[in-house]
Formats: sequence, structure tokens, C-alpha cells
Amino acid sequence: MICHSNIKYLYIGKERDIFEEYANRCFEEIIKENLRSKGGMLIAPRAIWLADFLLIVTDKTYTNCLGIAAVNKRSNPYTFRDELYITQIAVKNDYKRLGIGKSMVQELIDNHNCDITCQINDFNTVSQVFFTNLGFEAGSGEDHPYFYRRNYYKSLKKTY
Repeated sequence: MICHSNIKYLYIGKERDIFEEYANRCFEEIIKENLRSKGGMLIAPRAIWLADFLLIVTDKTYTNCLGIAAVNKRSNPYTFRDELYITQIAVKNDYKRLGIGKSMVQELIDNHNCDITCQINDFNTVSQVFFTNLGFEAGSGEDHPYFYRRNYYKSLKKTY
């Protein structure tokens, strides 16, 4: 595990001047590396430029990007609540299995009072286990089975 006092979180909204700079930097340093690694699962690597905001994990000097989550914020018509949709999450290969991915998702959970969803392909069992361990549930019923949601079904029951 990485010592969390040694990492910092940067939230960069699409409206900020530095958004494209950080998106390009993370694409070069993290996303491309994940695409080249054995078993890389990134289906839409350019999704980071379409995100409403980026959550970037850096070292405490803000010089090294260790992980990135590209996130969209939208309103859910069924629950009448805001929802975060994680379009991309990736960690530098040298920093995998140290808790950085988990810390990014936990940061989103702790600091946003809304449902969180992501889409995971059926062949990506590593991500399925990762998100399930963080309290996400696979879609069911009429939902697309590849969507994983956290607290969605509880909040849906509260609205009816």
C-alpha cells in the first residue's frame, strides 16, 4: 500500500485552462502505458477529453501523475439525483496494486453525495471484482448488465 499522506488529489474541470494540458499529460504517461501493457482493458482511451472533470492522483510534489479517473456528472431521470459516471480509470503500471485506484474511487464516494456508475465489459473480470469490492452492484433486470452502480438501487427504492 502507498502512504496516502504522500499523494494528492487534483480535480480539474473541463472549463479550466489546464484541463487539456493534464488530459494530454495523463494520456501520454498513464493511458498509453495501460494500452501497451499485457491485458490492457481500456476500450475508449480518448474518453478523458470528453469528461466533465478529471480526478488525478499525483505525488505530494504534484510532478508525477500516478492515476487518473475521467468522470461525467449527469442527472438521473429515475432517481432525480445527480450521478457521477466514471468513463475511465487508470493507474501507472509501476503503481498498480498499491491502493491508488481504490483511493480515487473512495475520494469520489467521500466527496460527492450522489450515485456513482461505470460500465465494465463482461470480459473485464479484474474491473468487475475491483468495483464489486468497493460496493458497486452489477446492473439487473432491464438495466444493461455491464453497468455497475453504487447505492443506485437503494436510492431508486427511496424514490418510489
